[in-house]
Amino acid sequence: MTEAKQDTIRSKGVLLPIEFIDEIKKIFNLFCDSNNKQYTNISNLQTILKGLDIILSEKELDECRKQYDPKDTSYITVQVIIDIAKSRLQCAETKEDLIEAMRVFDEDNDGRLTTEQFKNALTRDKISEEDANELITDVDPSSTGYIDIIEFSSVIMENLKM
Repeated sequence: MTEAKQDTIRSKGVLLPIEFIDEIKKIFNLFCDSNNKQYTNISNLQTILKGLDIILSEKELDECRKQYDPKDTSYITVQVIIDIAKSRLQCAETKEDLIEAMRVFDEDNDGRLTTEQFKNALTRDKISEEDANELITDVDPSSTGYIDIIEFSSVIMENLKM
């Protein structure tokens, strides 16, 4: 086993620290079914995630229930918890990356882009002017002339999760 593999485990393309995986397993085991240590009732999902400092809204919990228990068995495995944790970590990193990338175009460092700055950034990345204008209409429906970087990143990441 290489040194990198000793410190992390790859789960669906994302590296998770072994300590984090161990913490997930430890918390999961507190809620395991007494007859079968591989499963826990899905009603424990929110409590387990809170123990990992992962807070989901009711809507997000419902989406997880539908995604990870589509047959409504009421049981989940530790891998489900690992997958949810991984997706939350991946989204957090991606959101930060998006914010950082957008700040490059924030010439006056006020946390927002003018629609002109945004359009220049989009067309620089080979997006047609027509597509850029359409996107600007979507992200600035009130025609304020500005796009808040954090708000925009949050909306984009929410839409990517769906």
